[in-house]
Amino acid sequence: MRLCKAVFCFAQLLVFTEPVLAANDDPIKDDARAISLESLRRGNSSYERRDYDQAIADYDAAIRLDPRNVSALVGRGNSYHEKREFDRAIVDYDEAIRLDPQQAYLFSNRGNTYIAKGDMAHAIADHSEAIRLDPKHSAALLGRCRAHAAKQDYDGAIADCDAAIRLDAGNVSAWVARGAAYAEKKDQDRAIADYSEPIRLDPANTRFLYARAVAYAEKKEYDRAIADFDEAIRLDPADAYPFYARGRAYWEKKDNDRAIADYSEAIRLGPPVADFFALRGFAYTAKRPRPRDHGP
Repeated sequence: MRLCKAVFCFAQLLVFTEPVLAANDDPIKDDARAISLESLRRGNSSYERRDYDQAIADYDAAIRLDPRNVSALVGRGNSYHEKREFDRAIVDYDEAIRLDPQQAYLFSNRGNTYIAKGDMAHAIADHSEAIRLDPKHSAALLGRCRAHAAKQDYDGAIADCDAAIRLDAGNVSAWVARGAAYAEKKDQDRAIADYSEPIRLDPANTRFLYARAVAYAEKKEYDRAIADFDEAIRLDPADAYPFYARGRAYWEKKDNDRAIADYSEAIRLGPPVADFFALRGFAYTAKRPRPRDHGP
């Protein structure tokens, strides 16, 4: 599943303001800008197709013709991010911010890339600046929520996700992120409540079902966990992990035959994970009759 990643949302890339040319502009410069904008459009199209190498080539062309084209810099930065070339992405965001330092989404994009790099201090600083520039920037609030959670500041994460949800109650990522923070605090009831809202909004998303099932399992409500895993498997029978997790729930219920069946299916689907084999081994062992102790 391609998360909003996650990881990460860069929807602002798709909103552009084309320059209005004054009557006395240099015609040669006007032509260069027009070609730059056409390259930008091609880059956006390539990005949407997830052809990030072609997108970078198109954005390169746009930037050569117009080095102050902030949208092209952001587009190329986003493409580098998707290729996990985070340092290159940050260089492009740096330049975009230098050219247009009042745009909150530029700081939020760079903050998300710092999260991907594991640099939470810089991520929090960037998202905080985005929020200072635009207190209603829900993507920045969500980004800072995730960064706080990565630093195990779950109360800070919850506060930011609270604010993001108040701004946009349909932001499923904020509900999930807050639910995860509650789960880390061992508050499984609130976690379940938060995971339930995204399931209501997007009932076909197996990630949300999986998260709620895990929270039910933490509460030892294995039948409810199994019901959610059942639905996740129905929606995506090629995903090994719901089989593995459902197997664990059956194991906890001492239903070793079903546990073995689920672990076996997880192994068949792959990729190979040591825990799949180890837990199936435990389930097989649990099925064997123990020898009687006849005493001395």
